[in-house]
Amino acid sequence: MLPRRSFYAAVRLLAATWVVLIALATIRVAPAGALDLDPSPQRAPVRLPGDIFGGKGPVDGTVRVKIGVKKIKYSRVLETAPLTVPAGGDTNAAIRDLPLTAPDGKKELAFGRFNEVGLTLRDADPDNPSLAALAVRTRQGRSFVSDPLECVSRLGQAYLEAAAAPDASVPVARAEWADKTPLYLIRRVLDLPFDDAWHVAEDGPSTFLQRRFDRDLLDIGAVDLILRRPVPVQVNLVAALDPAHPRARTVLDWYGLAKRTFELPDGRTVLRVYVGRYLREHYAGIKAAKLKEISLMFFRQDAAEVRRDKVVERLVFTPSGLDAAAVAKDGLPGRLPTRVREPFTGVRRVFVNIAPAAAAMGASDTATATLRLLPMAPKLPGGASVEDAFLALVSPRRDTPAFLAAADELATSLGAAPDIDRPDGGVTVTPLWSLAAPFAPAQQRFAFGDARTETPVFVSGAPSLLSAPGGVRLYRTGQGLSVEGRADRLRIPVTAAFTPAADTAYFFRLDIGRAPGLSGVFLDVFETSGGKPARTYALRPGTPTRLDGLPPSVAGATLRFTFTGREFALPFTRAMLAAVPTGKPHQGLYAARLPWPVTTAARPDKAAGPGRFSPLTPFGRLSWLTAAYSLTGDPVAVSIAGGQPAIPDTRSGILAGRLADEPNAVLPGAVDVAVSGRDGRAPGSLELTRAAFSGQAQADWRAIFAAGPLLDLGGKRLSPGNLSEEAAARLHAADAWLDIGPADLPAQKASARFFSHPWYDVAGLCFETKAPIDVGRFAAPPHPRGAGHENTLTRALAAVALLAAVWLGLRLVGPARLRALAARPARWLATPPADPRDARREMLWGLGACAALLAVSLALSAAASRLVTPLAAMALLPVWRVLAPAVAARLSRRAAPLGAWLAEDPGRPYFLGFSLSLVFAAVLRLAMLARPAEFLVQAGLYCFLAGLYLELAPDRRETDANSARPPAS
Repeated sequence: MLPRRSFYAAVRLLAATWVVLIALATIRVAPAGALDLDPSPQRAPVRLPGDIFGGKGPVDGTVRVKIGVKKIKYSRVLETAPLTVPAGGDTNAAIRDLPLTAPDGKKELAFGRFNEVGLTLRDADPDNPSLAALAVRTRQGRSFVSDPLECVSRLGQAYLEAAAAPDASVPVARAEWADKTPLYLIRRVLDLPFDDAWHVAEDGPSTFLQRRFDRDLLDIGAVDLILRRPVPVQVNLVAALDPAHPRARTVLDWYGLAKRTFELPDGRTVLRVYVGRYLREHYAGIKAAKLKEISLMFFRQDAAEVRRDKVVERLVFTPSGLDAAAVAKDGLPGRLPTRVREPFTGVRRVFVNIAPAAAAMGASDTATATLRLLPMAPKLPGGASVEDAFLALVSPRRDTPAFLAAADELATSLGAAPDIDRPDGGVTVTPLWSLAAPFAPAQQRFAFGDARTETPVFVSGAPSLLSAPGGVRLYRTGQGLSVEGRADRLRIPVTAAFTPAADTAYFFRLDIGRAPGLSGVFLDVFETSGGKPARTYALRPGTPTRLDGLPPSVAGATLRFTFTGREFALPFTRAMLAAVPTGKPHQGLYAARLPWPVTTAARPDKAAGPGRFSPLTPFGRLSWLTAAYSLTGDPVAVSIAGGQPAIPDTRSGILAGRLADEPNAVLPGAVDVAVSGRDGRAPGSLELTRAAFSGQAQADWRAIFAAGPLLDLGGKRLSPGNLSEEAAARLHAADAWLDIGPADLPAQKASARFFSHPWYDVAGLCFETKAPIDVGRFAAPPHPRGAGHENTLTRALAAVALLAAVWLGLRLVGPARLRALAARPARWLATPPADPRDARREMLWGLGACAALLAVSLALSAAASRLVTPLAAMALLPVWRVLAPAVAARLSRRAAPLGAWLAEDPGRPYFLGFSLSLVFAAVLRLAMLARPAEFLVQAGLYCFLAGLYLELAPDRRETDANSARPPAS
């Protein structure tokens, strides 16, 4: 045990003053996204006890934070083998079946160790995308198919036109609505003909809207609800799955059905329930299935509210797209899970898991695979072409640090082959030339204008960046940068001069969106400037193209687009020439450098004068400065960083300055924006807003982690600084405390704000200081003497007095008189009226009181009605007192043992009334009459209490003697 003096000395030397646990909101991590170097702080600041030290000035100390690495479910492609798809054919055909074959032409495929089939599809019209279904048939005759509806990531006008077909759409809001009656229940049980009306019924706090059907279910891929606004609605589907028992019903498990919500362009919502996927997973092989009923359940809404809103406009049966003849012959095929990614609009990567089919066949067996393509709206123009097909070995989806997933995806997209499962599995990718669109990052605070409109863009400092006969126009759209021109070709110079190395592979990556009329994309490589191309490579957008056979020296290259028409519109995202070392990965995962796309805000440098901007977070190569402008007055010419001026011809738009062409160029800390007039006139007033720097900076994880702030303490942003690779590996293995550095804690009203980041969470904060702590501050405030015990003593005395009063009252009444008082209700319950006129009068009084109380309850509020309704149920007890002897006599004639049992005790007829009330309540409940059923259960409960009272009656002799009288007929 430490001496007291040593204890206080230790407290003063090393005081960990507090640890505040912060639960940060989970952020959905996208591995292939641009990094915002200026993360936004969390909304709610953490209030810190700044007066804990009792001083008036700031307190010096050291800040430590606890970091937790975010993890996502991630899988990697480990190995691929090509497949071939027949080319040609009518791409506009409604349905196209394309066999997948091996490179040697064999239709029988051996899956071997591969577990997925990868497909790259390019849609002719992204608004009417093609649905892809991969069908696999084993030699044993078993078939499996993927769900084509899993390829749909958004719904638009094409979907609405297809959903408007009479055979696919069922109106709900505009259909006839009727109350659900017992006749509906009888017709449903007996499977009698039905009408087209939707029937409404209440069940407790929720409302059901039901309609019967007799529709084939095997050709339905999904049941869609078009909603006027998002509401919590549950779709209960009742099906007949056994033709041998047509009246047998199966309710599809709502919680087992896959569901997804889509937003329509007009603001409405579509709730899609994937019925076909559920049937193929649970009932593979069935050849017949009928949809018998659909019930829509509205949570915590009464019927009046549902009738008033009518939020469900209609119900749409979306076809499954499967081969109807094959289903009728072989039954419903098994399910192959599918995942889809859309790198950019018009191009989709479809990965079909063939593991279920591989498990159904032997290790050395073979199977055939057919790809079915059909447009989402068959009557509208569409179609798709298959650009790539391959077998893939994909690692299992498992929890992976978000950074490693992002690094693996970025490096793989540029041609590298890292191995994130090994500590030395990193690969450095060096960009030799890069042209990243300055508007690809989708940060909300860097958005310019409405994403649904086109905003003109004017570039400074890059006169020959994009060249086409007649010039080009640039626009910012919701998808990024769009290049438009009136020509049949477009050229982009690739200013990269290098000498190819033997131990290095070179890749060119191009990402563009859908461009109607695009006939080809080529890269012309020049050995000497101004000469003829030494090599020409055909590029495939969306995948890295390896540049084999480069000349001994490369002086430059040209990226060339050709179009079939005389005008083009090309959505542009990224173009990069990258160098990747060959051989196995050998660098540390946290030391390998990659060209990360980054953005940071541009702040005006007021000290250097107007028109000067510097990055808020300087970080490597930032090749673009962009800003939204607003022009008032005469036209202007704007020069950014001394480049060729841009001349806007609109009053508002976007200015973009190309800052450097060389990937490794070091930019100054600030960039000047010069504004001048035209034609000798003074320039107008130009206002710049939302300025930002962007580019592709080659950096490792440690540099990016060190650049971003972790928390704001008293108005000062604190960053973690540089980490060693060993420290980074420990951080990704488990949560760890990191020293941020020295900081000052304000004496009063101190607060901390944490910053959000896609790669890690801040789980805790610690401030260490040598300043002494006022321990007395933690003591509880003193209480007045005796306070806190007065209420307890008062309640105890009141309880003792109440018990004493009850005991005294019982003593004064006496046991004999108490038994006599308790026996009177028992004699009344056990002795029904002998005179028929008295019995009739008692029944009329009971029924009349019950009806009057029910009428009063209907006129009162809900809270008051809950108090009156039990009294109405209690009024039925005299009615059963009169009816019980007649019911017992009738049952005695039909079942003598039951009659003998009822006659043995006066309380048993009341137990009989309770049982009959439960039976009749169950019948009413099946008829969806919930409130009458609850009322009948309440009345039966009073019968049960009456019978129980008779069993515990204090004077059983008088009660049993009276009950021995013959019952009145």
